[in-house]
Amino acid sequence: MIKVDVFLASSVGIVNNRIIKDIYNAPPPIPANELIIPKIKPKISIQNMVASGNINMDLNLNKLTMKLDNTEYEPEQFPGLVYKLKGTKATFLLFSNGKIVCTGTKSEEEVHEALDKLIVNLKKVIKKEYDVIINKSIILQSKF
Repeated sequence: MIKVDVFLASSVGIVNNRIIKDIYNAPPPIPANELIIPKIKPKISIQNMVASGNINMDLNLNKLTMKLDNTEYEPEQFPGLVYKLKGTKATFLLFSNGKIVCTGTKSEEEVHEALDKLIVNLKKVIKKEYDVIINKSIILQSKF
């Protein structure tokens, strides 16, 4: 099911979509007799892509907060560590069970570049007998 929100500024937001062309086939959020159909198709541009994945290991968020720059961690407010990656527009949410969420990128390529930088930074911080095994299989929540 596709949810389409029409805002006053004439922009259109799509939630839970898989293919961007679905916007034109989506059911209207209001009755059809009240819907104002634009004469032109709206220009669609990607502003933010959200990706989630798993690094398949537990993370000590307190330790990461101390060792990584640009982090925010307040477990009383939110269970994840917010990590703004330097040199990119990407922001990661890191959870103690190894789940990660990446926001702020505009393409799948930018997601992978940001993930590569995250892996490098985590390997510097997490020093164990074994190398950090990171599963780079990103599940894109909004794949275009």
